[in-house]
Amino acid sequence: MLSHQHSQYGSVKAGDAINRRLYKGLIIVETAIYRVFAIS
Repeated sequence: MLSHQHSQYGSVKAGDAINRRLYKGLIIVETAIYRVFAIS
């Protein structure tokens, strides 16, 4: 029971890391788009 709970927490942690990476990517893309519009 305890080991199952631990593995579940591990997968959630991994998903959180992936979400954080995607969120950073979105911010970079939005910043790039904003710069393009600001320049033009």
